[in-house]
Amino acid sequence: SDWKCESCPFYGGYEAEAELGALNVDEDAARFGRYSGLDEKGGYADAAARGGHRRESGTYYEYEFMDLGLDTREGRLTAGREGLLEATLSYDEIPYNAWDTTATPYRRSARDAVALPSSWVRAGSTGGMSALPGSLAPVRIGTDRSALGLDLAWLARSDLEVYADLRREEVEGNRRSPVVFLGSIAELPEPVDASHDQVELGAVYR
Repeated sequence: SDWKCESCPFYGGYEAEAELGALNVDEDAARFGRYSGLDEKGGYADAAARGGHRRESGTYYEYEFMDLGLDTREGRLTAGREGLLEATLSYDEIPYNAWDTTATPYRRSARDAVALPSSWVRAGSTGGMSALPGSLAPVRIGTDRSALGLDLAWLARSDLEVYADLRREEVEGNRRSPVVFLGSIAELPEPVDASHDQVELGAVYR
């Protein structure tokens, strides 16, 4: 049939749009930027873009990028062929800022452990620790998480779809670690460097 639907939202060719903005923070505040990354005083650039291309044959690709100038940036790229195959690559970041005004006498060693400086003077209370004022150094308590994902879907038949979802997360930073020894209590800046992998395979039959 030569009939065509003039109201159907089918489109072809290339489409794109972009946004650019600016943000300003008037003072440092870890709690304000706990999950947004806006924890330091100053200006921030925020950019976003989205678009895609589609052919009459059914092949296509789409992309979307958000918050490119911030620590909460994320992006997604999808490509495939309608009714047959689709692949999506995604990436996102999110910070967790607990405190940015903390200080510690502990130093990180070569093996990601923490230890007191060699000139440390031990005492039963902080009043007797004469090396404490000169040993304090600022330390950020918080972590940065990043995630990379790959999603695949294949329509093997009209009633059978096979899919695979792969995801890797990485976390880096410092967290607070309370330690008790013979009635004495200390809080250590414990280094965090971990990764997690997740794989999901499956099939859907209709």
